[in-house]
Amino acid sequence: MLYGFLVRTNNTWFQQLLPSDLMSHLADRPTNFYVGVVQQSSEPTLLVQYLLANMTGTSFNISQENCKNQRMDEKDEESKHMYTYMWVQGAAPPNSTQREGFCVRSTVRLSKALSPAFELKDFTSTNYSTWTESRWKTIKGRIFLVASHDLEMLTLGVGVGVLITSLLLTYVMSSKAEILFSSGREPANATY
Repeated sequence: MLYGFLVRTNNTWFQQLLPSDLMSHLADRPTNFYVGVVQQSSEPTLLVQYLLANMTGTSFNISQENCKNQRMDEKDEESKHMYTYMWVQGAAPPNSTQREGFCVRSTVRLSKALSPAFELKDFTSTNYSTWTESRWKTIKGRIFLVASHDLEMLTLGVGVGVLITSLLLTYVMSSKAEILFSSGREPANATY
């Protein structure tokens, strides 16, 4: 999944999840994470929608026409309000380039995150925000190298040695506490 979002969106897994008319969104580059105010569908939104639908939904053996009409069959009038039906390409069988599509029924839905200022056409209002923009900086990764096996064993040995020494020292001090921490000058029956 990370490879698909961060390295190359045009891979076989994402090709299986999208319908054929949305294949133009897949490219041999990382996903475009730009977020702006222009009313356009973003690549990550589209990919996550189909990814979630495929992972949380169920596949049904219904016709492509019924799937696109948001129903199980011609008589079904209620499930389109509860479920979203998506026709996806599916996997290509071995030695074939033709994919076997299927219908996915899920509860995944999209809703636009619009400021009420855009709906009211009141762009000078101070009640609602009308501008947003963000950008993603370059992706960085840190690698922590593991020391040699000999150094790991030496560190483990020193740690176990310190643990055993401290346990023995604590035991000896606890068992000889009366001798070590008693004051010979105080009378035994002193009252305060």
